[in-house]
Amino acid sequence: MMMQVNLFISARRLPDMDAFSKSDPQCIVYERHHGRWTKVGKTEKIRDNLNPDWRTSFTLAYYFEKKQDLKFKIIDDDGEGEADYLGEAEATMG
Repeated sequence: MMMQVNLFISARRLPDMDAFSKSDPQCIVYERHHGRWTKVGKTEKIRDNLNPDWRTSFTLAYYFEKKQDLKFKIIDDDGEGEADYLGEAEATMG
C-alpha cells in the first residue's frame, strides 16, 4: 500500500560560514534507490539565517512496511556556484 507524504524541513543552530553576515542555507534532499542516492529536490535559499524554516515542501511516495532512506544535505549558497558545506543528516521513513 502506498500513500503520499509531505515533508517540511527546518534546521537549527547551523554554523555561520560568512565573515560579514550569516550563512544563506539551502537544503538538498536525496532518497536512496537501489543503493544509490537520488536527488529529490532542493529548498529555496534563505538569506542570513542560522535557524531556517524552509517554505519548500517535498511530496514523496510512502510505502507501508518498506524502509525508505532519506538524506538532507545543507549548504551555504553564496551564489555563482559557490557553496560551503554546513552539514547533513540521514533519516528513514518506515
